Amino acid sequence: MKNLKTAIKHFINGPFNDKWQDKERFLNCFLAEKRALIDFIYVKKENDTKKVLMVALTHPFAKKEFQLDSNMNMFKKTLKIYQNIHPDSIFEGVDEIKFFVSKKIKIMKKRREKIVKNFRAPVYVEKSKGKFKNNAINPELHTLFENLRKKIIANR
Repeated sequence: MKNLKTAIKHFINGPFNDKWQDKERFLNCFLAEKRALIDFIYVKKENDTKKVLMVALTHPFAKKEFQLDSNMNMFKKTLKIYQNIHPDSIFEGVDEIKFFVSKKIKIMKKRREKIVKNFRAPVYVEKSKGKFKNNAINPELHTLFENLRKKIIANR
């Protein structure tokens, strides 16, 4: 590589970028709500003749949502239309669509557990001075209010 400028031009004009743009154009065919559920997509060649579109989803609920008959048909129709408009795309010859849940959600869950584990409760400054009149006639309530007074004074 001669310099950074030629490297960037090679990347932009290269085949990797064409595949990436194909995927982006295909995903832009869907509504934003559906796009938010899709993590990434790729085409997998199972045989020399059979291609499968693999769709990684962000959540197990998204998998249930996309496996509904109406959503599956919508996805297949969108793919067929895209194949007709862009016959030289990477989606040419895709016969089957498979959905799976990506493992990112599990990583995020572990990270969240770590944050919760290291979380310390904020320091709370007691504003009350514990000076109030205890008008409770019931002896149980009277002792509860007195215990509350002691806790308030202890937190100051």
